[in-house]
Amino acid sequence: MKGGLPTEHSQPGGMYWQRLGRPLFLFILISGMLAMGQWVGRYNHEMPAEPDGPYLVLSDIGVKGERTQSFIKNRTSRVVFEQSLLSRHWNTYEVVDVNGSEVWMQQDIYHLKREGTGLRLADALMKNALFNDSTEDFTPVDIAGLDHAWISRRLECVAVKGEHVCFLTYPAYSREELISVLQAAAEKIITRPWRST
Repeated sequence: MKGGLPTEHSQPGGMYWQRLGRPLFLFILISGMLAMGQWVGRYNHEMPAEPDGPYLVLSDIGVKGERTQSFIKNRTSRVVFEQSLLSRHWNTYEVVDVNGSEVWMQQDIYHLKREGTGLRLADALMKNALFNDSTEDFTPVDIAGLDHAWISRRLECVAVKGEHVCFLTYPAYSREELISVLQAAAEKIITRPWRST
């Protein structure tokens, strides 16, 4: 005690907290603002008859039918759009009834904002494919208008053109049918410049 007043006992970590408190608070604030920006840049809506983004609809590949609800998971035709600092991403799922049979297609379309990252993303998508075990399950194919393209046994295919990457899942009857889907993707998705949605 000094002069009747207790002496101040500062905690050993108090000095560090004073130095780190403000920068830590600013970091958390900026991170929160960035997260909010990404959340605001996301929307989920029913898939329109005409695409509102760089994706295919089943009618683009010759499948005519009435949109329906999926028998297995009760899913309907939807589009989810997300925007981040690194990319814009469209995730689509469409299902139609064709003479009593369900036909579906799912796509992940990425427009990367950093040049030269398309091949790395395509490689990661093939490694993590749902219906294939590794990149060896994909065969490279030459598609006019695309920088790179791969098809798997009968379900999945990948297309790269510049900073655009398309991962498409469609239950095709043959590899040739998947190649024709990639050709449609090259014409409609990859070669058409989509600025923003």
